[in-house]
Amino acid sequence: NELGKQLEEIEATRDLIQQTIIQRTENRKQHTLLKKIDQLEQESIVKIRQVTEEVRNKLFKYATQLPHDVKKNLHLISNDMKKGREENDFSEIDIQQWTQKLEKLKK
Repeated sequence: NELGKQLEEIEATRDLIQQTIIQRTENRKQHTLLKKIDQLEQESIVKIRQVTEEVRNKLFKYATQLPHDVKKNLHLISNDMKKGREENDFSEIDIQQWTQKLEKLKK
């Protein structure tokens, strides 16, 4: 019967439309989730770069400051030792303190 065939065609069209809607909905969900994942990835990369830059700067500062501090302390110890020798005014305690300070500078 002709009406039955028309109904089947309409039902097939309806099913196709429903399937298309389901696929589009799934694609949108996946697309939205992928966008969120991409955004999270980019935010994470930015944060990692910030942290690594901070660590790099701190390490550079430490690496350049440490030799300066060692030289400064070595100079102070040298001056104390020189003064003690010139004035012939030093004791065993002074020797121990200078030795300890020099040992700390070695580390």
